[in-house]
Amino acid sequence: MSDAIIICKTTSENPDFINLISALDKSLWERYPELKADYWGNNIL
Repeated sequence: MSDAIIICKTTSENPDFINLISALDKSLWERYPELKADYWGNNIL
């Protein structure tokens, strides 16, 4: 869980990383689906 939380915070603080992290999204959300709504709702949009 902690790895996914760190990635969410990183994309929020450093928008340049969004494209890099988005390549990993699918596998992350398959493992941690409960974070998806918060990630997209608060950090990206």
